[in-house]
Amino acid sequence: MTTPTDQSAHDALPGLDRALDDLAHEAPVGAHDPTLFSRSMRAHRTRRAWTSAALVVLVIGLASVTGLAALTRAPSSIQPAGSSTPAGLPSVVQRVSPYLAGTNGEPWQPVAVLVEAPRATGVGALIGRTGTGLLAVSTSGEYRFLDLPEDWTGADSGGLLDLSPDGRRVAFWVTGETSGAPYHADQSTVGVAVLDLTTGAVTRQAVDTEHGLDPGEVRWADDDRVVWSYTQIAGGPETADDLVQVSGDSSGTLVWDVDAGTVDRISDQVPVAVGTERVVVQGRGRWGTCIDLTSGSQQPVRTADGGFWLGNSEAVVLGEDCAQGWNYTSMLPGRFQVTRADGSVTTHPGAPRLVWPLTLTASTATWWGPRLGDQAATIGRLWSVDLATDEASEILRVPGRRGLVGVATDLVDLPTIEAQDPGRPAPLPWFTAAGAAVLLLGLGLLLRGRARARAAAAGGTGA
Repeated sequence: MTTPTDQSAHDALPGLDRALDDLAHEAPVGAHDPTLFSRSMRAHRTRRAWTSAALVVLVIGLASVTGLAALTRAPSSIQPAGSSTPAGLPSVVQRVSPYLAGTNGEPWQPVAVLVEAPRATGVGALIGRTGTGLLAVSTSGEYRFLDLPEDWTGADSGGLLDLSPDGRRVAFWVTGETSGAPYHADQSTVGVAVLDLTTGAVTRQAVDTEHGLDPGEVRWADDDRVVWSYTQIAGGPETADDLVQVSGDSSGTLVWDVDAGTVDRISDQVPVAVGTERVVVQGRGRWGTCIDLTSGSQQPVRTADGGFWLGNSEAVVLGEDCAQGWNYTSMLPGRFQVTRADGSVTTHPGAPRLVWPLTLTASTATWWGPRLGDQAATIGRLWSVDLATDEASEILRVPGRRGLVGVATDLVDLPTIEAQDPGRPAPLPWFTAAGAAVLLLGLGLLLRGRARARAAAAGGTGA
């Protein structure tokens, strides 16, 4: 039996068939397009070309960002100074770019002066952040940042270093492994080392230690021998935060002949002053012992009060006949005072105030201090002073508040030299911004190229 709904559908089918037949007759007859393949290939080549161009730009941008720090700090032509180059201290240490090249452990030249200066290193250099670097001016006037080995204790940890009188070597404390639990978890001092600037060679003198060393002095007695001392740390990390005394056995005074490779213990007491081939070691009260490193002879001497009052023998210099020059006030900078071996003391109130005495003879002294007449601790001058008249003459000037690290004292009596222009390397943040711009340009090219390639492909396939 046929329902009304079925009947209606049956009546509508002939009309639908006729409509579909008319539509089929009206549709255009397609024909093969002979250019379709060539247009498709052009679209494919366009897409590949845009992609390749964008990738090249991206690679260049990445290389400029990641490799530019090393490229801008790489030494251009580090060569040892020739024998004909006159050696001397520079009259002025100029301000330098924090992006100045470093020595990188390569053979260089003897150093005339070491000062602190801002330096940009590592990832921070890419955004303009700086730390404290060691700016070195060679005896021929060339500027470089001094790069010490990675095991140097570092300025941030209070690491001490000293420049030899001829400027050829640097002595410093190094870190390493301990036989037991180290007192400091991140690094432990285990000995001293010497870097030869002219060859790049590093010689180390390690000490057997269970928990690490508390470093004392490290000073050159001459161009070949280092005087040093330390105290063994008695406790491990469990005592690091306790308010307890963790110092153990003292090394006394050690003398390391770097070339011979020998270490001699010349006294059970620690050194309080080091000079040319002589050392004054601590004694009882205000008297100590002056030891001649060549002959081994010893004599009692009155020690410089400043060595005990300040707790820092950097403020004491040992001169001829075991005389000691020192800062006689507890506040730096202070006045210069000379203590003779016989116990007599001479003060020099008319001389410039001092921070760090460097050399002492019977008639003259040199020291690092503020400008003449300045009562504040604004350091920046190296003075030569006539001890008979207190007349001072300036040898070296360092603009700003950069601290002195070392001076080749063999050169203080020679004529000063004009240092070379240190140059002005472009700041790395500029290159970082340029690299980022290149990356953005590459990304834009890639997106635009892909869009155009897609459009060409769509047109080529007739979509």
